[in-house]
Amino acid sequence: MYYQWEERNHAPIYRCWENCIAGKFPTLLRNVRKEAKAMAKQQGKNVGDDMTDLIDFKPTWIRSEIWKQMLDHWNTPKWKAKSLRNKEIRSRATGGKHTLGSQSYVTMKRKAETWA
Repeated sequence: MYYQWEERNHAPIYRCWENCIAGKFPTLLRNVRKEAKAMAKQQGKNVGDDMTDLIDFKPTWIRSEIWKQMLDHWNTPKWKAKSLRNKEIRSRATGGKHTLGSQSYVTMKRKAETWA
């Protein structure tokens, strides 16, 4: 059974969804490219700069025509330059992720006291 919200709530729910996915989508696509490259390498394919080498290694959840469009986009000089710049920025980042996991405030406070 599916939940169906009232029509008047559609716009704020859609905005929330857009805000949530916007930060996760680039990482999702980066992982898709990495997985496709890994599968190609496992099959002995030489994966270079040409993204069309990955045409046969699309994820099952992406339609073939969309995958081809994505590969075409990733093959443009503009995208490759942006990707290289972002890769360099990520490699220079220092520190770790700022997550505490599923620990309670009391547990974190106790650990912080032992660190001090």
